[in-house]
Amino acid sequence: MLRKYTCAPIVFAILMSVAKTEPSHYFYNGAGIGLESMKTRAENTTKDESEKKSERGLLVDIFIGCHKQFERFFMGLQGNAVFHTATTKTEIDSKGISTRKRHSFGVSLRSGCKIGKDVSGYVVFGTSVAKYKIRNSENKANPLKPSWFVGFGLEKSIGDMFVRGEIDRVLKRGIAKVGNAKISADSYEIRFGGGYKF
Repeated sequence: MLRKYTCAPIVFAILMSVAKTEPSHYFYNGAGIGLESMKTRAENTTKDESEKKSERGLLVDIFIGCHKQFERFFMGLQGNAVFHTATTKTEIDSKGISTRKRHSFGVSLRSGCKIGKDVSGYVVFGTSVAKYKIRNSENKANPLKPSWFVGFGLEKSIGDMFVRGEIDRVLKRGIAKVGNAKISADSYEIRFGGGYKF
């Protein structure tokens, strides 16, 4: 009988500890802002002529996802929409070409582990579809093109909320052809944001 009552406080302590731990899975949403560096390459399809230009611009990101915890490690799936402002200007056949990625929608896998108290590091791999606006003095194109991206980031949990910072590398070749110019582009994106777990 005494042994039974001795074990009771231990069982109670274990149950209270489990109740206070972070849930093993949850959904989340959030938003962020960032900086994009987009590099565009224009190639003349009729002669040996090409030009590269890089420009920076702001971006706004909104996202929603799910998170599954495996002790120190975790995996997640995330969908996001990004609105871009970076515009590059190149010249082929003495005609100026303006290239802008207007918005993109993507899905990505996130995997990482806890590296400190309420702090996690992670890597991300995903694919997205982007809408471009390309113009010169005589022609225009508004292609919708897929691309892929890889990146890494840090996330800090604050109760039911979190903040994160992330760097992504986005690659897309052969966006469109405008007149005699073939356009390709890739970019780096740095994002800072936060959200709420539910």
